Amino acid sequence: MERNKVEVYAELAKVLFENLFGVPMRLDETSDQAALGDFMAAWVNIERDLAAKGENGRPIPIYNVILKLHEKGKLTRAQLEEFREVQQIRNGVVHGEIDPKDVLNNRTKNKLREIGEFVGSAMAGFVH
Repeated sequence: MERNKVEVYAELAKVLFENLFGVPMRLDETSDQAALGDFMAAWVNIERDLAAKGENGRPIPIYNVILKLHEKGKLTRAQLEEFREVQQIRNGVVHGEIDPKDVLNNRTKNKLREIGEFVGSAMAGFVH
């Protein structure tokens, strides 16, 4: 399990490096590591799309933005549940509670892609 944690941290470092410097970090990696990196990069893009600031200029927690989108009818109940499910996978992987090899499959990839699409659509014209 310790190796899995190191791989997760390495993939997080790659995403952070690319976000900070705008240059991808190239490393030799296994297909499992590449899948983890793709998952984390896609999740970061979703969080970036959901970034919103409150009246006081402080960031609004991502989950609060998702709830507000649902309350305003921009997301269905099913989309909200799908977001929650993938967010739990993301949290479990990042905190070392879930082995990425057990959850980063085609089903999860498809859900993540769908979430990216509906979040992008829902945020268009969204007033916080």
